[in-house]
Amino acid sequence: MTPPEYDAYCLYKAMKGLGTSEGVLIEIIGTRTNEQLMAIKDVFEREYKGSLEKWIRGDTSGNFRNLLIALLQCDRSTNPNPDPNMCQADAQALYQAGEGRWGTDEPTFIRIFSKRSAAEIAMINDFYIKQRGKGLLKAIDKEFSGDIKKLLETVVGGLLDPAGYFATRIREAVKGLGTNDSKLVRVIVSRSEVDLGQIKQAYQRLFGRDMLHDVRSDTSGYYRD
Repeated sequence: MTPPEYDAYCLYKAMKGLGTSEGVLIEIIGTRTNEQLMAIKDVFEREYKGSLEKWIRGDTSGNFRNLLIALLQCDRSTNPNPDPNMCQADAQALYQAGEGRWGTDEPTFIRIFSKRSAAEIAMINDFYIKQRGKGLLKAIDKEFSGDIKKLLETVVGGLLDPAGYFATRIREAVKGLGTNDSKLVRVIVSRSEVDLGQIKQAYQRLFGRDMLHDVRSDTSGYYRD
C-alpha cells in the first residue's frame, strides 16, 4: 500500500463495525499534514464508498468530533515565519478560553490548533510559557479530559516534537506485559521513510533506552526480523 492507502485502511478498520478505535483516529488525523490528509480523504472515498468526514461524523461526537472535522478541512497554515503579534494574541486567547475563566471555550482551542502552522504553534507555546509559566500541553492537561484531550495533545505534541510523539507511541506499544502489535506496526511502517531515525534518537532521549533493543525484546520470528 502507498502511505495514503495504508492510513485510509487503518481509519476504515478503526470505524468499521461496532465501536470505534479512537486512538487510531487521534494518531493519524492528529499528525498528518494538509497534503497527506487530502490524499487520505481521496483514497478513503474511492476505496470505501463514502467520505471520511461522513464516517467521522457518524462514529464520534462532541468536541472530539468537532476537532477531527476541523483538522480534515486541511486549513492549517504552512507559514514558516510566524507573526509575533498574532502568536502573542493567540496565546492570550487560549488563556482566556481556558485557565482564565470558569469552564472552557473549546471552539477557540479547536480554531487555533487546527489552523496554525508548526512554527506558529511553537511561538504560541513560547509566549504561553512567558506569560503563564507553563506550556500549552500543561494547559490542555488542566482544561480537558477524555478523547478531546488526547487529540489536542497529539496535535500540539506532533507539531512541537513529532519524533518525540511517535517515540512515545512505540514505547506505549512495547512497555509492560504484552505488545500492542497493531500500534507498533502502524507507527514503524508509517514513519519508516519519514523520520524513523529521529524517532530512535528521541526514544533514547525520552526514555533512556534503545528502541531497537526494546522492539527486539517484544517480538519474535519473521515479524521481528
